[in-house]
Amino acid sequence: MEPETLIALAASHRQELMPNAHSRRLSRATTNSLFRQDPDTRMKRDSWSEADIDDLPLEESDNFERKSGALFDDRNAFLNALAKAASAFANSGGGSLILGVKDDGVPDGLPAQMGRATMRDWIEQKLPNLLSYPLSDFRVHTVARADVSRIPSGRVVVVIDFGDSLLAPHQDTKSHLYYVRQAGRSIPASHSYIELLRQRLTSPTLDFNLEGIEAEQFAVGKDYVFVEFQLKFRLENTGRVAAYKWQLNPRAYTHDRENGLDIHFSREKYPVKMPETRVPVRFDYTILPGCYESHNMRVGMALRPLSKTAEAMMAEVRSLENLTMTFSLATENCPGEPKEFRLGSHFKVNKIVGKAVDMIPDFFEP
Repeated sequence: MEPETLIALAASHRQELMPNAHSRRLSRATTNSLFRQDPDTRMKRDSWSEADIDDLPLEESDNFERKSGALFDDRNAFLNALAKAASAFANSGGGSLILGVKDDGVPDGLPAQMGRATMRDWIEQKLPNLLSYPLSDFRVHTVARADVSRIPSGRVVVVIDFGDSLLAPHQDTKSHLYYVRQAGRSIPASHSYIELLRQRLTSPTLDFNLEGIEAEQFAVGKDYVFVEFQLKFRLENTGRVAAYKWQLNPRAYTHDRENGLDIHFSREKYPVKMPETRVPVRFDYTILPGCYESHNMRVGMALRPLSKTAEAMMAEVRSLENLTMTFSLATENCPGEPKEFRLGSHFKVNKIVGKAVDMIPDFFEP
């Protein structure tokens, strides 16, 4: 559906293009966890050595966490902590849990044996049923000792590598909570985050960013210069389901210009006739998981320089510095999260004015 033509607005006014636009936003840390696509963070390693453990930074991250072996002195507390961490990593794209190393990086180890079973085998048996759905995308390692080892005699360090579980979200059966990694900690996940995890198994998950703005066409009106800009977006499928149908929609804009601003997203609503431009016909708009798509959107703006000089035109373009626009990317069964961009940072003032001088030279005074 074509957005309605926008009319001139007063200073600092926010224009809603679609009044029912969903305004909920995810925090940056939550979004990064949900959309994590770096293969290194999802990879389950073949082995871990003591040197690998020593090379880890002291500060924990969303990708790894240490637990002291002293925690194992209370078996229930150990299993509770293991369930919480497993839920968080499995729901956040994966990571590594190092057991038997204190927060300062010094290994204190876990008991090497649990009855007849090795500590590695015991954890491997216990871990799946600490979560609902039961966890399967993980790998348990006993850390290989160095020739001169800091690991106490008779004890072991264990690393659990968690993958980006296809069955997420996973609930901790001990606390009946869902956890997520954020700012290097395991915290309860929000309802919206859990719903997005569920959707990614059945619905496409698309993200998008504004990468540039180009002035394409110019036309002279009665008391203005009308400019058609191309907003250049990069779309990415960050989920596991192909997106066959999608649409990038403008939602709102904000500016602080005292004399208002005319913006149009439909060529039929332009106040002047612009030269026709050919758009290649496409039949397939599919974006496969892990793939990217470039997408351009036309936006027409009426600029009113105070005089017919290049300097006045530059000042007029610079007055758009604080112009922001909000867009959402809808898919087959999801309206998309609103995302705001500051357009002013993408305007190349000299290039825009230089192109205006070339395309509408009669407008400018000698």
